[in-house]
Amino acid sequence: ANNSLLEANPPFSPGLMNAMVTRIQHILDDASSQNRNVIFIVIVPTCRHHSSSSKNIVQTFAKASFDRILRSQYFVQKFTIQEREHGYVEGSQHMRPTRYKESPYDTSVLVLQSKNDKKSINTT
Repeated sequence: ANNSLLEANPPFSPGLMNAMVTRIQHILDDASSQNRNVIFIVIVPTCRHHSSSSKNIVQTFAKASFDRILRSQYFVQKFTIQEREHGYVEGSQHMRPTRYKESPYDTSVLVLQSKNDKKSINTT
């Protein structure tokens, strides 16, 4: 197919998130060179700079992959869903009293698109 709309919601592990960004970049490079329209919707925790000197290494590397997406030549749009205004179904849902878990973090929905026709996506 010439057009694809794909979702990526990786495990929130810095190594996996970084590998995902690299893979998405390669797919979008190939799509652009073949004049195909490929759109990725990436769902990840929102990473922000913190002034705390105790920032842990996981947050540092997660921020690095998050920033790679924002700096990508294919980056189109970012939407932020505020913490506690959304939730998710957890893997251990069968052990919880309720199926859904309220998110304690802001979530970013990031849109990346191959370099063909950016007008084909409505980001509003």
